[in-house]
Amino acid sequence: MKKLTLLIAITFTFFANAQTPDWNWAKSVGGTSYDYGKSCATDANGNIFVTGTFNSTSITFGTITLSNAGGEDMFIVKYDKNGTVLWAKSAGGPDPDQGNSCSTDANGNIIVTGYFQSFSIVFGTTTMYNSGGKDIFITKYDPDGNVLWAKNKGGAGDDFGFSCSTDANGFIFVSGSFQSSSIIFGTATLNCAGVSDMFIVKCDENGNVLWAKSAGGTGEEKGNSCSTDASGNILVLGTYSSPSITFGTNLLTNVDSTEGTSDIFIVKYDENGNVLWAKSAGGTSYDYGNNCTVDLNGNIIVIGSFESFYINFGTNSLFNVDSIGNTADIFIVKYDGNGNVLWAKSPGGTSVDVGNSCSIEASGNIIVTGDFSSSSIAFGTTILTNAENSEMYSDVFVVKYDENGNILWAKSAGGTSYDNGMGCSSDANGNISVTGLFYSSSITFGNNTLNKTGTANMFIAHLSSVPPPDSFPKNSWTKMNSGTNIILRSVYFTDHLHGVAVGDFGTIIKTDDAGHNWKTISGVTTDHLLSVSFVKPDIGWACGVNGDVFKTNDGGTTWVSAGTGFTNSLFSIQFINDLTGFAVGENGIILKTTDAGLSWSSKTSGTTDWLFSVYFINETTGFAVGDQQTVLKTANGGETWTTTHFVPASLGVSNVFFADENKGWAVGYNGTILKTVNGGNSWSDISYQSNFGFNSVHFPDTLNGWIAGNSPSNEGIIMHTDDGGITWQYDETPLPTPPLRFIYFINENEGYAVGENGVVLKTLKGLQTETVIAPVVGDTIHLDTAGVRLVFNNLYSTLPLDSVSLSVHYFPEEIPVSSYNDSIATIFNNSYWQAIAVNVDSFSANVCFYFNPADFNTTYLQYLSCLYQEFSEEPWNLINAVPEIDSNKICFITDHFSNWSLAITKSDARVKKDTILFNATGQTMLITKTAPDADLTMQFELQPGETDSVILRRYDMNPGGDLPLGINKLTETFWEVNRTLIDSTDIWIDVKNVKGYTDSDSGEYRILHRPDALTDWVEIPTYRVRRGMKEVLIVKNASARGHFIVGAGTDIMPVFSASVTTDSACAGDTIHFQSSVSGGIGPFQYIWEGDAGLGGGGEVISHVYSAMGVYNYSLSVEDSTGVVSVFDGTVIIDCVTGIEEGIDDRFFVYPNPVNHSKLNIVFKNSVTEKLKITVYDVYGRKIYQKSTIPAKEESQDEVSFSGVSPGLHLVKIEANGKIYLQKVVVR
Repeated sequence: MKKLTLLIAITFTFFANAQTPDWNWAKSVGGTSYDYGKSCATDANGNIFVTGTFNSTSITFGTITLSNAGGEDMFIVKYDKNGTVLWAKSAGGPDPDQGNSCSTDANGNIIVTGYFQSFSIVFGTTTMYNSGGKDIFITKYDPDGNVLWAKNKGGAGDDFGFSCSTDANGFIFVSGSFQSSSIIFGTATLNCAGVSDMFIVKCDENGNVLWAKSAGGTGEEKGNSCSTDASGNILVLGTYSSPSITFGTNLLTNVDSTEGTSDIFIVKYDENGNVLWAKSAGGTSYDYGNNCTVDLNGNIIVIGSFESFYINFGTNSLFNVDSIGNTADIFIVKYDGNGNVLWAKSPGGTSVDVGNSCSIEASGNIIVTGDFSSSSIAFGTTILTNAENSEMYSDVFVVKYDENGNILWAKSAGGTSYDNGMGCSSDANGNISVTGLFYSSSITFGNNTLNKTGTANMFIAHLSSVPPPDSFPKNSWTKMNSGTNIILRSVYFTDHLHGVAVGDFGTIIKTDDAGHNWKTISGVTTDHLLSVSFVKPDIGWACGVNGDVFKTNDGGTTWVSAGTGFTNSLFSIQFINDLTGFAVGENGIILKTTDAGLSWSSKTSGTTDWLFSVYFINETTGFAVGDQQTVLKTANGGETWTTTHFVPASLGVSNVFFADENKGWAVGYNGTILKTVNGGNSWSDISYQSNFGFNSVHFPDTLNGWIAGNSPSNEGIIMHTDDGGITWQYDETPLPTPPLRFIYFINENEGYAVGENGVVLKTLKGLQTETVIAPVVGDTIHLDTAGVRLVFNNLYSTLPLDSVSLSVHYFPEEIPVSSYNDSIATIFNNSYWQAIAVNVDSFSANVCFYFNPADFNTTYLQYLSCLYQEFSEEPWNLINAVPEIDSNKICFITDHFSNWSLAITKSDARVKKDTILFNATGQTMLITKTAPDADLTMQFELQPGETDSVILRRYDMNPGGDLPLGINKLTETFWEVNRTLIDSTDIWIDVKNVKGYTDSDSGEYRILHRPDALTDWVEIPTYRVRRGMKEVLIVKNASARGHFIVGAGTDIMPVFSASVTTDSACAGDTIHFQSSVSGGIGPFQYIWEGDAGLGGGGEVISHVYSAMGVYNYSLSVEDSTGVVSVFDGTVIIDCVTGIEEGIDDRFFVYPNPVNHSKLNIVFKNSVTEKLKITVYDVYGRKIYQKSTIPAKEESQDEVSFSGVSPGLHLVKIEANGKIYLQKVVVR
């Protein structure tokens, strides 16, 4: 059978949604009283806003202190994405005034609503007066915290603003409730029908009321939350206690008509305030709708809590965990845009659990926060445990669902008191912010511990979507290692492998391996280089400041000056053939050469504005763009230039590019995007985002294009379009990405971007388009598409090779969790590849996934497995093959020619690799080598001049395979050995550290072998041997290639072990060593080795140690089969022949043992002669010595044992011509 080899090359990109994020940071603010965060929102730049209420006399956000005017005051604070306070504002009077909700618009403005009871309240320069009771306020701040306007609405009763929202057009919606008999919004007067009615009001961006609606019955109704969809429709969620309530023509009836309980309502209005539909849900107790949000498809998420025994949402019945129905459980429900229930969930425990806020990501995933008092609460398979476990106090929870209601992850935080999650929001990058309050003395979010001051503090905690350092990158673009941190200004690739980038201070870097490694080209210049381009693979040009131009004739390895004779800085250079080229730059200069740079002439541009980019679409027609207001065109090969477009002076153009002779694009600062479809005769302005700097544009074809630049916060951004620039969306780039200066695409899939800090980004995904069909040519197929490189070799077919066809599809789609095998933790990259072969009869495939080692934590290779799926409707399964892992790829052998993906398995597989080089010189050598942490040792015999190389990998996972007769089970550890030569003298395994090892079965274990993953396991002769303190399994003269594993049989193997006994002796005496052997097959050979010259052969040896100390020795016993057992031991010599042990009655030593303090030596009687005190450790090393003459009777000396290692020590006192020895133990 011939083999079909398949090679798939990708860059790892998407991070699995199931990965639980880390708490990135957390902040708390509080004073001496009760302060809390009620609502949070994020803007397009990831800034976070929190509104709430503070009772303390003052609270401090960062360096900003807000002072309370009395009672309760509202606050609004803005954080950047890193938790730094940008500004904070407050408003209030002597009575309760609260901020309940905040929302941002597309321009970064912030809307806040709530209520105030004080007689008056001031927002900026606007003073508002209360109409009686509590009045509603609506305030709009600009991004810098300045009040743009403030409005208040209310009557004689208590009226509340509970929620606010904005739509894509900047319209503002506020919902709440009013108890006043009537309330006026603009020209609309709303009348209360009962205790309180709900309301929804729409305002324009200046706060003018466009319309207002209300609904209510005889009871109490509240509009707790509002949210808008992409069409400008508005959803309102709330609670009603009236027997019935009417929205338009929709009558909602309370399940319990006694008016003592509450039900939930959800109502949808169109942009003009007309009711489109209304739904209700409830039971016989108190059920609350607390928050709602809408996804990009118009689906609606509603959350809240229900105390009823059960509650129905459509055909979905949710049952309270507390069957009596006295406590609250959480509900999360998803409706489609027409009000049909798609799914409903109800996590909860036996105490009060409440969902308070929800947010939705662009992907459709749902974030919910709230609090739970139950001792534990289950979100899918994740169990959150209450820190106080009393079913009285509450902890914060945050949970993420996918769009189908499956749990992706859940987290909690809490202490010993009441801690509540009140509001949550998510930004465009999937970062999550949660706010609320905590009564506990402290609360911990990941590594962030917040300590309470006063009664209760507000908190804001941030969950980062960015993988922690030990996680997979989540980028469409991968950061390459450029080897420099200098600003890179331009990049150009001549093919897939070879590219050059230039930058400041004469920086030139070159790659010959598709950007994985870059070499610095030194010595060309120290001036800034601003542009590089190539006219042929070997011939390229670079330009920069001071009129510098340099040329390479060898693909960028060497450069020579091609001086222009001008001193103007040159920002862009392009050659249209070998001889003719152009450079543009400072003060409107346009230079032209027609002799390959030997001479340059200046052409009249008609402007003194700086020109930043030049591009020729053919040898006659070209364009130059620049600062302030200039787009220039030439139709005669650059001899004359005319202005074809004036950009507003506040904008400017940085770069121009044409996909063909008609369609071109230009970009610049302040969000400038221009487009032409008629060869540059006219240009249309595409309005995008102000304050963005667009530095470079590239279109590999007329539809697919990319822009690189920086955001208002000076972060690097990349945008792409697939419709010729009509619409644009952001690419994901590694965080943080510095500002980007240039972008270049080799084709529609493979591109590079460069910028500040030496950043080089690469993508192989492009737009992730796929499907290629190619015929077999010469028995080999080469495909390049969507970042997937496929190489097929040695196809086997009964048909002629030109009749064989292959189709490869790339699917950038998330694989449903429901299709996972139980052993799969999560699909790795939310995408998969499909290969279809026609007229291929049989094959074997090697599937290789490539990654960039610079951006991929190789620790995670231990968890990766390859998946296959025979048919799209079938489950994904693991390919049962051992992966080959190299420095930049992971490969699997498979005969499944179908769908492939990568997965993280639930196994704690560990791959340990050790490369061993043996160099034998001049003599036969016996070499023993153990791979680090692999617990497998190999012994080799090398002949003179031989060199061997070994790669050893350990896998803690079940490799599968058929068991040989007599073997009942396999352990979950196996080893893979690759070796240049064939034979080894010994292989031994420390079985104690093998995963799946059971001590009670130790006598039944033996070693199995197979040459590869496709061959069955075979038992090989195994010896159970004790080597020192370890019991190991040994095989003799085995091939050191293939797989080794430990299997359990039915027969007990005896242990071949050696042991030693010794008699006691002092230094100077003879000590005897007696060996004994059990197991093994005699006769035996004995080899003794040890310290102080010990050595010899035979069962018994003797030795004399001349000094006190601890001495190591080793006995190796080899039986007749060549198996060796090793016994390692120590001998302690703690006395000396002829030296008295113990202190006479003139000396007393205490304390003994001593705990790292001072040892006292007391001289009971007068000692007139000189005394010498010496202290030795157990190894005979001198650690203290002192000579003294005691001055009087009953004097003493001290020996400090501070810092001395624990163990036995010897104190030697020399006096009266005698030596006295005392043992002292240090603890």
